[in-house]
Amino acid sequence: MDTRSLKILTGPACAPSLVRNLFTSINQLADRQGITPVPYTCVDFKDGEVLMQIDVNVRNGNLFVVQPAPMPDRNLMVLKQLLMAASLGSVDSLTAVIPYLAYLRQDRKDRPRVPITAKMVIQELVLAMDASARKHLMFLHPHSSIVPGFANVPVDVLYPSDILAERIVTTHGPNISDGVVVSPDAGAAKLAQIYMRLLGMSRIAFGFKLRTADDQPEIVEVSGEVEGMPTVVVDDMMDTGGTMCGVIDRLHNRGATDIYACVTHGIFADRCLDRLVELKARTNLRKVFVTNSINNENRELPEFIEVVDIGQRIAQAIWLNFIGGSISEIAGAFANHKKS
Repeated sequence: MDTRSLKILTGPACAPSLVRNLFTSINQLADRQGITPVPYTCVDFKDGEVLMQIDVNVRNGNLFVVQPAPMPDRNLMVLKQLLMAASLGSVDSLTAVIPYLAYLRQDRKDRPRVPITAKMVIQELVLAMDASARKHLMFLHPHSSIVPGFANVPVDVLYPSDILAERIVTTHGPNISDGVVVSPDAGAAKLAQIYMRLLGMSRIAFGFKLRTADDQPEIVEVSGEVEGMPTVVVDDMMDTGGTMCGVIDRLHNRGATDIYACVTHGIFADRCLDRLVELKARTNLRKVFVTNSINNENRELPEFIEVVDIGQRIAQAIWLNFIGGSISEIAGAFANHKKS
């Protein structure tokens, strides 16, 4: 297969480890060593504005723009500019590969006079790609399963569940199957069922929480038998750590032995890392697993936080999309679904 039209641009918000492993994997899949990152120029102005320029010709190419967009808003603006620049540059096919996208948590109107920011931000991305005839979005574990419905272009959703589950088994041992998977709230119930299958578990527990503010949850109880058993708490993200730390605290008080936390996106805002360090010192928290969907390589993370790479997973998805394969061939959250 002629892979000369395959072009991959990794934006400035990507974790360096993700970029390295992505290109190592894509060159292995393509059976050649010539696929390199598409170069670009990033101009920062004195007033805080940014201007992106793609430095090479991408006309008639199949371009994949990989750029996570956590806060600050600059990362989202960079993503939109790269997509518009590629679209106006006459690419034949344009795919936005977004390991993490901010603003997806507000996916419905749950109170008077609030925006549905998930819909708004996705529509902005599609609009930035407007001049491209073929448009496509890829997300890694978005906060809500309804998010792809906000786009009027094809959407693929990737999950790292199997990768994270493998690290848990390697760390604890195969007898983790005797433990309990814990959903910190109702929203993570389906995810917990997926991990229960991947880890060979037969028990599940649930957390119940109240919110005193939008980002200040309080865990009031954990239901399910956990005493004397290892537990794995799973969620899509860890922001301030309020939910996760509250659940771990309750599990420790209920007699859980080895406690593991497993999240896709490590935002680690506010005092999250301090909270985790304090929790590690006084509970049976053993390890926190998180992917490199968000770049934390310029931060000093505690030694018990293990960053798991998803560069290979993204490379698989890019390659299958390029050759017209099925994303369902990739394992993960939908590994038990029939392939199509």
